[in-house]
Amino acid sequence: MKGKTTRQPMNHVNITWTQVPEDILQRYGNVTLAIDIMAINKIPFVVSISRDIHFGTAELIWNKTKKMLLVSMQQIVWAYHARGFQVTTVLADGGFECIRMGLQIWA
Repeated sequence: MKGKTTRQPMNHVNITWTQVPEDILQRYGNVTLAIDIMAINKIPFVVSISRDIHFGTAELIWNKTKKMLLVSMQQIVWAYHARGFQVTTVLADGGFECIRMGLQIWA
């Protein structure tokens, strides 16, 4: 019988948040987001990527209503604000036209 090595458990990833370095905030503090709605197996997600820092998010949405899109965008923007970044520009297609005014309120 040939011996086999058993799989050893890996250490868990530490997700404790640390402060963003000040020099990064000074250089990349104003964030431009590109967002879109993508579907995987007919399940819609709001997907975003930020320019320069290349931080991406994907958030499940139950439908494509104005309220759901606004809540999703608000959560994405809060994720940046919590770390000291300011979302200044959002690049989106016509699917987000219904929330244009809601986004301008945050500016």
